[in-house]
Amino acid sequence: MHALELILIGGVLGLAAYLISLLKQLREIKKQLDFLEHRESRMRIHSPLRQKDLQNLVQTLNRFIDEDHERKIQLLEQKQRSQEVLVGLSHDIRTPLTSLSGYLQLLAKTDEPDKKTYYLKIMEERLTSLSHNLEDLFTYAKLNQEDYPLTLEPLDFKEFFLHELFAYYEDFKMQGLEPQLDLPEEPLAITADPNALARVIQNILKNVLHHGAGDLRVRMGQQSKAGPLYNYLELSNGLAEGSRPDAKQLFEKFYKADQARTENSTGLGLSIAQSLVDLMGGEIQGHVEGDKLFTIQISFPAC
Repeated sequence: MHALELILIGGVLGLAAYLISLLKQLREIKKQLDFLEHRESRMRIHSPLRQKDLQNLVQTLNRFIDEDHERKIQLLEQKQRSQEVLVGLSHDIRTPLTSLSGYLQLLAKTDEPDKKTYYLKIMEERLTSLSHNLEDLFTYAKLNQEDYPLTLEPLDFKEFFLHELFAYYEDFKMQGLEPQLDLPEEPLAITADPNALARVIQNILKNVLHHGAGDLRVRMGQQSKAGPLYNYLELSNGLAEGSRPDAKQLFEKFYKADQARTENSTGLGLSIAQSLVDLMGGEIQGHVEGDKLFTIQISFPAC
């Protein structure tokens, strides 16, 4: 009995020592967390005690710390990006307004019919540009609302695209571009919102006109994606000199391939297109092959 008592006492003392050591380590971890709470540091939690559950706790805490650090970096980047966006948007809106004011003064000072016509034409272009920018901002604001209105209905994707493309015929002609069409004979039935789909196609065609070089190649057809059939539209053309878009940022809001902002654009066109395509249950992808070819593909489930 005496030996058994000694064993029990030894066990209790060993357990007490272990619990004291564990409590000490927990207090040390709490102290490290308190230190990190009030400081920007990449320090990680550590514990010399090799108890499995305690080490799992340390690993979990370190994962949370790393994730929190990454979130803070992202927030700082977003804040900086937001500041740049505000400056850029004010520039995009102020520039045509300033130009309009200048041409309005010139118009008031001249009696020559040719000059009046010339000034009025430029003013019309500036107003159109400003209207497009404001429409982009308005659409972007609406897309951030959960109840963005869509009315889905059956459409012939091929016929719908050709109608929108024809509306830009003069724009392509002015730039010396000739769309090369590779289209199937049969209709390509999809379900989409006509206004949203028109906006998607228009934004992509504008992007082609702004950043493209060389003739536009258009393909439409049907393909299988892991079973279901999709009807797709693919547009490819070369890149204009000085335009080198980053494929990873193509659909990010306010992204511009021309960071010098030489063109009057909000940089929302492809971001809006992606949001609308997603809302209609489709997919949109962009690819840049080297510095020569830019391709965008839109696909919707066939019906």
